[in-house]
Amino acid sequence: MLIDKMHLKFFRNHTDFDIKFSPGINVIWGKNGVGKTSILEAVYILSIGKSFKTNRVNEIINNKSKSLSIDGFFYNTENDLRISFHQFLGKSKMFKINGVKEVSKNIIGRFPVVLLSPEEEKTTKGQPSDRRKFFDKLFSLLSKDYLIELIKYNSILKNRNNLLRMNYSYEAILPWDIQLSRYGVSLWKKKQTYNQIFSDILINVSNKYNNNTVISFTTNSQNLDEEEFIDILKKSFQKDLITKRTNFGPHRDVYNFLLNDKDLKVFGSQGEHKLAFSLIKFSEYQTIKQETKKSPTILLDDLFARLDSDRSANILRLLEDNTQTIITNTDLTDIKNRGINTNLPSNKDFYLEKIWKN
Repeated sequence: MLIDKMHLKFFRNHTDFDIKFSPGINVIWGKNGVGKTSILEAVYILSIGKSFKTNRVNEIINNKSKSLSIDGFFYNTENDLRISFHQFLGKSKMFKINGVKEVSKNIIGRFPVVLLSPEEEKTTKGQPSDRRKFFDKLFSLLSKDYLIELIKYNSILKNRNNLLRMNYSYEAILPWDIQLSRYGVSLWKKKQTYNQIFSDILINVSNKYNNNTVISFTTNSQNLDEEEFIDILKKSFQKDLITKRTNFGPHRDVYNFLLNDKDLKVFGSQGEHKLAFSLIKFSEYQTIKQETKKSPTILLDDLFARLDSDRSANILRLLEDNTQTIITNTDLTDIKNRGINTNLPSNKDFYLEKIWKN
């Protein structure tokens, strides 16, 4: 499914803004601060149900208003789709699909996107929780069952941690352990399958880029039954009481990315992080496409900032024909010099100017 057009109302600095996209490569260019990234952020919200930049509502609502709206119009060979997002200060966000209210979890997967942005670079540079979030988001796009089980697992985990903070006995917490084990074991089984699928695709994408570049990852995900899971929770109960949190389960999984068998977070240079991150995200694209039979729209925010011309050219070769892509950059000439032809019928470029006043 492709995005055809989008309307923004009081979203960040866009008070009343319309944009129509092409099915191919879309280049949004202009000076820093004109709202290029905000357009990608709005598209991302319509896909994932939340911003990639902030969780604070007052940051995304224009200071001239107490509410915002994003309307996206999508299409494929079978049907058209309208996804709307509304947010009011002090109130919960609201989504609609074709005019009918929907919870955010039902938005995920309708219009998949893959985002490459400085914020997402935490996938390789950040903490273990950042890498867990990457894999949980990917697996949730691949499987609605995974998403539902993850939501239930996190809800049970939150309740268990609350009881630990109130110093409840093991006997009182055991019913929560039974539920946690059920969903924890199921999540780990699904992770085993999807970890292998992503690993194979990641190696394949690395080879397409350069035979001398191999990106891989390690994980400590477990393979247990429910009784074994409960037994470990019981053994770690005293530690959990002291720390006031649950120290075992899928929420503690550790992922590490490797570049040619070396820990990327420890040994990777800025350029190597940027390269590895790009290959990881293109692997995410291939995984979603293979497993869901949907081609995600690719969002590239400031991709070329720390990639030299040779590396960026190799990265661009990974873009498949007929893949809708939205790129932000400060200089259109720079984009063209890197081999992107915006004059093709399927491509398009937009120049943004600062038209508002502070």
